[in-house]
Amino acid sequence: MSEEVYWQVINAKKAHRKWIGYAQLLIERGEVDEEMVPTNETECCFGQWYYSEGQQLIDIPVFKEIGLVHEQLHAKYNEIFAILFREEESGLFAKLFGKKTKVSDEDLMKAKRKCHELNTLSHQLTDKINLLIKEMKLKEA
Repeated sequence: MSEEVYWQVINAKKAHRKWIGYAQLLIERGEVDEEMVPTNETECCFGQWYYSEGQQLIDIPVFKEIGLVHEQLHAKYNEIFAILFREEESGLFAKLFGKKTKVSDEDLMKAKRKCHELNTLSHQLTDKINLLIKEMKLKEA
């Protein structure tokens, strides 16, 4: 593997850490614009790398595992997003102006529990990326 591919993986890993940081801020404090945390696994920076330049690593078995965990991570985030950004269903006026319902304490607790699951998936993804890097280095030797 070339040095360039190695650095692409490192940068993709950094992009994932940045995404998970934004997701956590959004979930915990509502301080980040929801558009900064893409819900689709092909739209985040890591996904853009994985489904394009990253495909050159498809022959390394852990690479496919990374894709599966990445999809699960976004599915979990979508569950959280649905809880926090549910649109109010009452009236045309509210729909026109994009009014959101206030998140109940119960829903907030659900979202925080799911955030714990999201973090677990993020750690799994990071571990698999680290394994990918090790396997890339072994192929070089």
